[in-house]
Amino acid sequence: MINIINREFENKDLQRKDFLVAFGRRMKQLRHQKGKKFSQEKLSEVSGLHRNYISDAERGTRNVSLVAIFKIIHGLDVTIAEFFAEGFE
Repeated sequence: MINIINREFENKDLQRKDFLVAFGRRMKQLRHQKGKKFSQEKLSEVSGLHRNYISDAERGTRNVSLVAIFKIIHGLDVTIAEFFAEGFE
């Protein structure tokens, strides 16, 4: 996982916004893999985060806190390694 993050930050062209968008894209991808019933509202319920927070994070417009990252990962029922593995580009 650390290597993935380090590799991302080694790229000088990667700006903060790009990282936030990539995080949101991966979050949405994993949520959709859980099926149509796993809406932003459902992720909100299981993670304890407001639905607007989930929406902002998926769009890359929210600088997600470390605590929120763990809540999201727990809500998606994946490991940190799975979240930051393939598809996080």
